[in-house]
Amino acid sequence: MTADARPAAAWRVTSASRRGSSHGADVPNQDAVRCVSVPDGAGGETFVVAVSDGHGGKRYVRSDVGSRYAVEVAVERVVAAVERAGVESPVELLRGEVAGIVEVWRDRVQAHAASEPFSEDETSRAGGGDLGAEPLLAYGATLLVAVVGEAGVGIAQIGDGDALIRTHGFATRPVPGDTRLVGGQTTSLCLETAADDFRFAGLPDTADPDLVLLASDGYGNSFADTDWWQGLVGDFAWFVETNGFAQLESQLPTWLEESAHVGGDDVTAVVVVREPLVVPAAAPAPASAVGSPAAEVTPVASAVEPPADRTLPLPEEPQEDLTETVQPPASRSRGALLAVLAALVVVAVVAALVLLLGGDDTPGTPGEPTTTPTSSLSETPSDTPTPRKPRRTPTPTDTSTTSPTTSPTGAPTRGGGGSGSP
Repeated sequence: MTADARPAAAWRVTSASRRGSSHGADVPNQDAVRCVSVPDGAGGETFVVAVSDGHGGKRYVRSDVGSRYAVEVAVERVVAAVERAGVESPVELLRGEVAGIVEVWRDRVQAHAASEPFSEDETSRAGGGDLGAEPLLAYGATLLVAVVGEAGVGIAQIGDGDALIRTHGFATRPVPGDTRLVGGQTTSLCLETAADDFRFAGLPDTADPDLVLLASDGYGNSFADTDWWQGLVGDFAWFVETNGFAQLESQLPTWLEESAHVGGDDVTAVVVVREPLVVPAAAPAPASAVGSPAAEVTPVASAVEPPADRTLPLPEEPQEDLTETVQPPASRSRGALLAVLAALVVVAVVAALVLLLGGDDTPGTPGEPTTTPTSSLSETPSDTPTPRKPRRTPTPTDTSTTSPTTSPTGAPTRGGGGSGSP
């Protein structure tokens, strides 16, 4: 759809954050979110939104402060850039700001650590050691930041989490993956390489983006289906088109509360929607996963067990009809015994006939003994068919019990209940 043919539209934004059910009473929500709109001078608005997830491992005792500083610094820096020069390319604007975001975040964290020295309780919870020697680690957090407006959509990301965009009516996950995000490890603002670890994605306005969702990894981890994000984007679009944005704004906290209860981790999301949608939304499938606009509350067990259709069969082997060519072992043993007895009878009859009809005339000199066939009845027939291997069902991975450790590469580990998996 061309810009001239597109109906007048406006972007709208809503967000929510909920504390994970796996947290103890003294553990705060370690996620943070912030949204700011900037007038573009032509009657429209550009939105700058950010989501951060503080690491949940015991070493990161101030990650809730780190995530709060992350969204504050990111939005402040990007808004200033938008106001200063406008937005020609959202993604290029972000590329130019991430180094400054990292630098200001570090300055703010170090100032906080200097003004509020680590307590004995924090040191004990971190497992001992000198937290002041590497203060940045205690504040470790990820960051997702997006610029959304009439110039298109730009996204910058460090660490885990999800950035989803509806474009031409289809769900996309445009930010490149990072092979280092495995085994509970994540890139982070607290690492020396943070400015170089950001990944980027951009979609121009001609790609017809009309819905953007940024979420901490606790949201995606609450779904049993690994392709949860594809249906979710369509569900959100359909809900807005059917019920209006105000209803989405009202319901989002409830949906995130359900996901935080099911997954156990903190759950945070920001949704930016263009009204009206560029491409009309289709009605969602009758059954949706937890946290989806069309969903019912799903019991905890159903969110962590793999669905039946995820069973992985082994390659099929050719099946032969063995009823005629292979007999059961007991039947084959009886057949061999009868054959031996019949042979013995035949030998006896032949020997008797030889004696009666004039064999050797020397009395008392028997003929050469006749060799009789034998059979080993205890051997297993060599053509006994090998049983087919059973199908394998993958065991679901539950990272909620992952103990926070220091990875060999020095990357922070997410740990349970923080930025980690449920």
